[in-house]
Amino acid sequence: MRELLESRLAAVEAAGLRAVAGASQWPSFGGNARHESYSPTALGPGLRQVWAVRTNGPVVASPVVGKATVYVGSRDGIFYAVDSARGEVRWTFHTGARIEGTAALADDSVLFGSTDKHLYSLEALRGREQWRLLLPGPVRSPCTIAGDLVVVGDVAGNLTAVEVHTGKMRWRFATEGEILSAPAYAKGRLYFGSWDAHLYALDAESGEQIWRTSTGGPIAASPTIGEHLMWCGSEDGDLYALDLEDGEMAWIADLGGRIRGFPAIVGDMLLLGSGTGKVHALKQLTGERCWQTRTGDEVLASAAVAGPVAYLGSKDGSLYAFDCQTGEVLWKHSTVYGIYSSPALAEEALFIGVSYYYVAAFRPLD
Repeated sequence: MRELLESRLAAVEAAGLRAVAGASQWPSFGGNARHESYSPTALGPGLRQVWAVRTNGPVVASPVVGKATVYVGSRDGIFYAVDSARGEVRWTFHTGARIEGTAALADDSVLFGSTDKHLYSLEALRGREQWRLLLPGPVRSPCTIAGDLVVVGDVAGNLTAVEVHTGKMRWRFATEGEILSAPAYAKGRLYFGSWDAHLYALDAESGEQIWRTSTGGPIAASPTIGEHLMWCGSEDGDLYALDLEDGEMAWIADLGGRIRGFPAIVGDMLLLGSGTGKVHALKQLTGERCWQTRTGDEVLASAAVAGPVAYLGSKDGSLYAFDCQTGEVLWKHSTVYGIYSSPALAEEALFIGVSYYYVAAFRPLD
């Protein structure tokens, strides 16, 4: 098995995969601002749980990792900083309501939103509040770092850009539906979806709209950015591929059920789950199906790719490891309760949240 996985890792690297998160960090949703969700470090596929930290509410946000610390919020309204090696809670910070969006790390700060309508900046080391900003609506969207800005959506339909170091608002852009989507950032532009059934591209500095493209349904999923295309799923069950420059539709693939996760990049393929309970692999340029594998319930989280293996959780209460090239299930771990959180890969470990009620760390068996 190990020789086979090593040969497949070599093949994947030869296909041109880039490392998007360092070996010691996973600083944002999807590993970086493009949401490529890839680590070059092979992991497993056999893993063992090495620690779990109980929370007082469901964990639907995804962990981020940096400075030997795992950061994640919970619907209990508490933001947790956990020692990544030992699973000891370093500090906690209480907000006024549920935390559902994934945080982002920037320099020595950790930033996240809460359904109490605030965007928070905390000192990453000690959890001391640096600033907070009141937004027009509750925040359920992950934060994205775009240069010196942190960008986040709210359920009132606004995308707000704030200076990371000062908490001063730079600009705000209004849509006609709530924003659950995490903006993706590349080459000075922000790309995101809205519940108003549109995908948007904005200038990151000014917030001015560059293009807007209609889809067949509301969008809660987040986009992934490639070299020339972006991909984003919709509640209508379609995965849309758009030209980054002008928003023209390149192709549409019907996956049969609502899509909430972003596609992970695997060589020349995309890997994502859907509301049908299936995990799909498609060609980036054409949407052609490569393989699909069924789980026991909806797959609403996103995958994280560790070399030749993709890890992804399902509402069926299982964390899966898939062979990226074939879709074969290589490993499966029961969490009992559903997984809405996407894995973070750092420090030769996997970190993930579970809906009832904990965040956990996994490391290789050997």
